[in-house]
Amino acid sequence: MIQARALTKRYGRTPAVEDLSFTVRPGVVTGFLGPNGAGKSTTMRMVMGLDRPSSGEVSVGGRALKDHAAPLRVVGALLDSGAMHVNRSASHHLLALALTNSIPRARVEEVIAAVGLTAVARHRVGTFSLGMRQRLGVAAALLGDPEVLLLDEPVNGLDPEGILWIRQLLRRLAGEGRTVFVSSHLMSEMELTADHLVIIGRGRLLADLSMTAITASARPCVVIRSPQAPALREVLERAGAAVSAPAADELSVTGLTGPQVAQAALDHGLLVQELRTATTSLEDAYLKLTRGDVQYATAQDDLPDRKAAR
Repeated sequence: MIQARALTKRYGRTPAVEDLSFTVRPGVVTGFLGPNGAGKSTTMRMVMGLDRPSSGEVSVGGRALKDHAAPLRVVGALLDSGAMHVNRSASHHLLALALTNSIPRARVEEVIAAVGLTAVARHRVGTFSLGMRQRLGVAAALLGDPEVLLLDEPVNGLDPEGILWIRQLLRRLAGEGRTVFVSSHLMSEMELTADHLVIIGRGRLLADLSMTAITASARPCVVIRSPQAPALREVLERAGAAVSAPAADELSVTGLTGPQVAQAALDHGLLVQELRTATTSLEDAYLKLTRGDVQYATAQDDLPDRKAAR
């Protein structure tokens, strides 16, 4: 397991991570989410011993990673796909890691094949695309056949086939009983991959729940389309529902179920052309949880008209 206890990291007076506690368990894929600047990368660096906590502690398998005799056999990590010597070949990059961790040479060829880079194994890393470097970074993480995988934005730069491959790989590794801790900004992909989520904002814990629990935390809504939408809105609001109107003939309703909305329309002789329950996505739940913790929020207004600015 990965265990963080009251983990805090400050740079001068600026807190990057503050009093953060969570546990990443084996056998499941745990997603690590948060807005830009939330402290995700800093937290992962502290797990790896690359940054020293200002206070608190983090352990892997009950000990700090530096106290393990062969760290690469304990934790495989991809934190920065650019952290490679550009003039080395992919094979030599992995061989250097293997030799310094007493890992057999044969393992290099195994992981290169596993990530689909056999054809370019002898090519210089400096010629690789971002997606190829990501694959090489995953190969390095798998090199020691570790029990714990820690991956920061592993699908960044990958094509659809590569994204599917990463998803299947993480699910398989978790199914083998390994501990898998992965960050991503792709909510749709995380929804398909993760079983559990740790969500932080401004360095603090916002949620530590199963995927099911987090998506269930946001209330589902009933979407209804009717040519008599204004009248129907009055009826539903009198019944205690919260109603918004995304379009002239469309209503979004919370506080009533689909059958209750349909019955209210029937009782008042109002025509309904469409009625459906909108399921809550991870993106919806995530945005709701982090609404007050977005450090670099973009303006919602349109960009100023160029002609008007002249």
